[in-house]
Amino acid sequence: MKDLKVSNHINWLLLLTGALMALNGCASMIKPMAVKSTILVSKDVNDAVFREDDLALVKAGLPGNILMVEGIVRGAPNDYDILIIAAQAFSGYAIMVEDDDPEHATELYLKGREYALRALKQHRGFRKALENGTPFWKAVKKVNSKGYIDALLWTGVCWGQEINLNLDDPMTVVDAADVKAIMLQVKAIDDTYFHGMVHVFFGTYYAILPTIFSGGTKVVTAEFDRAFEISENKFLLAKVYYARYYATLIKDEDLYDRELNEVLDAPSDILPEVALMNAIAKAKAKRLLQDKSKYF
Repeated sequence: MKDLKVSNHINWLLLLTGALMALNGCASMIKPMAVKSTILVSKDVNDAVFREDDLALVKAGLPGNILMVEGIVRGAPNDYDILIIAAQAFSGYAIMVEDDDPEHATELYLKGREYALRALKQHRGFRKALENGTPFWKAVKKVNSKGYIDALLWTGVCWGQEINLNLDDPMTVVDAADVKAIMLQVKAIDDTYFHGMVHVFFGTYYAILPTIFSGGTKVVTAEFDRAFEISENKFLLAKVYYARYYATLIKDEDLYDRELNEVLDAPSDILPEVALMNAIAKAKAKRLLQDKSKYF
């Protein structure tokens, strides 16, 4: 089975490489067609990566995919879809390495944010507001269409995770108000998007904040409960962040153990369209159980 996965992975890479060679080698009149075909292939590759539950395979192959995606971006610098794919690729790789190498992960999240923000700035109202000097947190309120929800979400995820890795840097934390504004727009447009990821964000956000600013533990649990409801407890990263940030906040070791063990015991195919994210959740759950003494 693993040989078949590797074969499929190689086939995708060969197909994408061929498309890139066509993109670089075609005459100018053919180039737009090559760009379109390459973007279509990259979408299929992106979907295949998200559905892959072999974390080691993805971790080994993703850097190469990222380089290819960046090549496609150079050929189509204003294509909304490929910018989102680039943001997802960088954030996906970052979340896999952040526990071992937070500095590298920070760089990856910043790169992912750059691509997502470029996609977001294709919203004319938002872009013009920024150009006219409107503060970011206010300008982003102009983005109220579902057509830009993925740009909003991935900008917020990359930016928020970068902040979370650098909470000791006061200059980084200053940006938290802008990230909150982004995610509030996601929540207002469609709080169910990407399995309720926005509620995982806010549950974590309010858990990290001092109680006087967050509204207390009831606000934290309300956010995570909504995330669990939306995904029917199948989006395992929600349970990992619930254990890491809520269970440690209230010093509940039993809750911590229970949630993380439920993640480890969950079937790998519980949510096939984001099997990769759930595989990452399992790896994080295993590590958090090993590192329990750090939090209790």
